[in-house]
Amino acid sequence: MSLIIAHRGASGYMPEMTMPSYKLAFLQGADGFETDVRLTKDGQLVCVHDRKTKRIADQSLVISNSTLKQLQELDFSDDKTSAKILLLSELIEFTLSTNKSLNLLIETKHITKYHGKLEESLSKLLTDFNLVKSSSSIKIFLMSFNPFAVQRFQKLMPQIPRVQLVEKNYPFLTHFYSPGNPQISGPGIELLMKNPSLIKKFRAKNRKLFVWTANSSSQIEFCLENEIDAIITNYPDRAIKMRDDYLRSH
Repeated sequence: MSLIIAHRGASGYMPEMTMPSYKLAFLQGADGFETDVRLTKDGQLVCVHDRKTKRIADQSLVISNSTLKQLQELDFSDDKTSAKILLLSELIEFTLSTNKSLNLLIETKHITKYHGKLEESLSKLLTDFNLVKSSSSIKIFLMSFNPFAVQRFQKLMPQIPRVQLVEKNYPFLTHFYSPGNPQISGPGIELLMKNPSLIKKFRAKNRKLFVWTANSSSQIEFCLENEIDAIITNYPDRAIKMRDDYLRSH
């Protein structure tokens, strides 16, 4: 059965990667959450996708050049929901507080001037929360488009499953050497629908498939029919309903 993972929370309804977005995703019954992380100037891990806050906040600040205090002064609200910047530690605390077995997919964003310090800081935080062992109540997955970041995951946190994200279909894509030895491939939904043969090729390498970001009915249906291991979506409620309907009919 495909896992339904809330991409940046229930970001189709709420400001992305904010606490209201993740709380809604939990209420909708998501099997887990996905988040991106960046390091602030003072070394704090925050849940932000872009290098700058321009797209998602009321002011434009560069994450790596700003302190947490400066970022906390920004408004991440939309016209319906009040929201502030979210620390990864706060998302972990919320996930633990649900007392449910949930999956947490964490993507480190590159290019960044902090390079490997990003993965080192993430390793320290997860160690502080005792989340590097497979017996944890939260199942952590570490993701990146950067193969050298995936390699750092393997070195720093070998117990945690690694996802090599993939955006484009290069020649002999599935034969590329992956230095971090990822157990999971993470292709985009558009890439996979244009090149469905990649599914068998990735699986031939004994890799699971976590696919992003499947939002439309046709995209979610494609994932279900191809038994994708995890469907990452902005609309977890829609995907869950489609999964339930699919399972009843099969």
